[in-house]
Order: sequence, then C-alpha cells, then structure tokens
Amino acid sequence: MVISVCVDVSNWATKTPLASIRKIVQDDRYFFKIKPGLWALNEYKSEVLKKFNLEKSVENNVDFNHSYYQGLLLEIGNLKKDFKTYIPLQDKNKLFLNTPLGKIATLNRVCL
Repeated sequence: MVISVCVDVSNWATKTPLASIRKIVQDDRYFFKIKPGLWALNEYKSEVLKKFNLEKSVENNVDFNHSYYQGLLLEIGNLKKDFKTYIPLQDKNKLFLNTPLGKIATLNRVCL
C-alpha cells in the first residue's frame, strides 16, 4: 500500500515546518529511506521494495547522491542531440553507476 500525503502546515507553530517533517520521517523506528526525499513506513518495507522492484538497488547499494543525479542529467543532456554536457573539474572523477562523470560529459571546458 502506497499513500502520498500532502500536509497543510499553514497553522503549525513552527517557522520551519518542512524541517520538522524531515526530522519526523528520518526516525528509523517508523520509516525507512527509499531514496532522497522518498520515505516509507517500516511496517510496509517488504511490500514497497517488492512493488517497486527496489530490492536489487538496495542489494547493490546504489547510492542516490549528488553525483548520481549529476550523471542522470548528463545522460539526459546527451540523449538530446542539441545539447553539449559539461561537468565541473572537481566532480569529473565522481562516479555515476561506476563510470566517472568526466567520461559521460561531452565538453571538457566551457568557454564564455
């Protein structure tokens, strides 16, 4: 069972309601992290992993970090033939699915 919840935080007595929500869902007693920004109840963990075929990703320890999303953007840019892709020098050796980001980018430098 998957439920998406929208929370009306307009009457909360906190100045940072979204931070409060993040703190709540990061409590390992009740929730588990699927990927950044996506959490599920522990009592439905096996069902959620099975339904979305996430068991393989969890076993292979795919890390949904900053370089993962950079790699996705590079791949999307490369698929659209009208675009050239670039990765900053400090990130060129970071990995996206075991491939350095620098090998995915089509530009080595940006000239202004």
